[in-house]
Amino acid sequence: PAEHTERYRNKAVFNISSGSTGAFAGFYKGRTHEVIAIGDCLLQNEIFSKIARFTVSFFNDHGINAYNESTGKGSLRKIFLRSSRDNSGIILCMICARGLGDCTSLFVKETTEKFPEISGIVININKKSGNSVLGDKYYTLFGNPDIKDSLNGISFNISPASFYQVNPPQAEKLYNEA
Repeated sequence: PAEHTERYRNKAVFNISSGSTGAFAGFYKGRTHEVIAIGDCLLQNEIFSKIARFTVSFFNDHGINAYNESTGKGSLRKIFLRSSRDNSGIILCMICARGLGDCTSLFVKETTEKFPEISGIVININKKSGNSVLGDKYYTLFGNPDIKDSLNGISFNISPASFYQVNPPQAEKLYNEA
């Protein structure tokens, strides 16, 4: 069994939706595309929820709307975060239907000041309808577009598009057993 059953996930994808007070981050309700707002998720890195809340708040304050699947209007679709096992690197990837416009530099400045743990900020443009999380175009706004991590002494560079185990300590146990 896993030693840790809380705070083990090194990846989170928050869906973004709009409500009466603006955009909010959350997860899909089972078998729907209805987003349920969350304050925190005990499975993922604790800082992820803080970064997601800050990002959505910034977007609300600067008039960048959540993407609406029905109308195709708005920009911010998802917030995707990855961290290295030792938290020496965190990537913030915003999946958007279009860019951030004039507030891009301000967003990078305020986000990196508030969260110095962030080693890279990437925007991914996804204009496709449907369930695909990531689009084909990536733009690095700050730092490195990937993080470094290791499993059983083998180092990996991990980008938002990379497949990588979400629970590295448990993955090592499984690999060693195999």
